[in-house]
Amino acid sequence: MATGAVACPQDLPSLIDQLLRDLPSYANRAFRRSQPPGANGYYVILAGNPDFTPITTDLAGPTNLQQVFFTTLSRQYYGQRIVEQQEFHRLFLTQTSQGWRLAMLFSTTSLGPGQPPTPPRETSNQAFGQAITLWLRDCQAGSLR
Repeated sequence: MATGAVACPQDLPSLIDQLLRDLPSYANRAFRRSQPPGANGYYVILAGNPDFTPITTDLAGPTNLQQVFFTTLSRQYYGQRIVEQQEFHRLFLTQTSQGWRLAMLFSTTSLGPGQPPTPPRETSNQAFGQAITLWLRDCQAGSLR
């Protein structure tokens, strides 16, 4: 473990608190890698509001998945115009002998006041899912501060 590094928590609430603290920087790096050169700037500003209440689903039973719902706030820049966007995420994690692993991630986007959010989409292999996977890897390696 690196000097000043923090051990990766085994309990879900502590793990999620640390993940949400670091998620904006991990997500911003993932978005940078996925965007073509010259794309509008998209920046995750905040991640928070964890809720550990599971949704009723067959996924939670036999597969031993743990669930957490959280939100993110992002900004996208279009010249002088700034658009803020709130996203809602349902994260499914499983604990293995090597530590916590992302099983699935579903995300939906708020389109603004008075508008319905987008339908949930599976985002495990998109920027947010990639960011969570990388963070979990770094956490297990003991390279977080």
